[in-house]
Amino acid sequence: MPKIYTEEEKYQQKIKMYTAGLKMISQNGYKNVKVDDLVEVAGVSKGYFYLLFESKEEFILDALMWQMGNVFSALKWADNAGASSQETGFLYQSMFKNLNFIQYSDITYIKKKCTQQMWDKFKHFEEQYFKNILKLLGKDDDKHDPRVISNLSSVIFLSYNSMKDEESSFFTDKANDVTQLLLETLHRYLHE
Repeated sequence: MPKIYTEEEKYQQKIKMYTAGLKMISQNGYKNVKVDDLVEVAGVSKGYFYLLFESKEEFILDALMWQMGNVFSALKWADNAGASSQETGFLYQSMFKNLNFIQYSDITYIKKKCTQQMWDKFKHFEEQYFKNILKLLGKDDDKHDPRVISNLSSVIFLSYNSMKDEESSFFTDKANDVTQLLLETLHRYLHE
């Protein structure tokens, strides 16, 4: 007889899958992580996975939104604790280096494979996420375009991930220095 999970158990299993799935995909690439790998980590069946998610693409987009939501929650907590916008910016910079990223080729592949509705949901979330960050920093989104911030953040994420790869053509020993410069550029844009 199949196990019936409570809402809390479902949530905890999703968190396990999001955490492990993002890490696996970050390390191995999207195409190299199978649904079987995700369900094994969470200790659930493949059928249960498909009750939670329509596809692996929906899973990864949800996982990315979950990760972004966690970042925003931490920034909101810092703001509520009285952190200045500069301190909040530095918190974001330090959190950035602990996030799980996916390769550009993976995100373009996911975009091709997912439904338009899934992609639109993700992009709407992403734009709203950056609007919320602007609001948190006390910035007007008429002066600071959330889509520009999203694109700049993506460039930073993608370049950081590429520079960490020992097989890349970059000077990998300078990945952190370059990333810091790019984060400072983002910081300047936000505080102009």
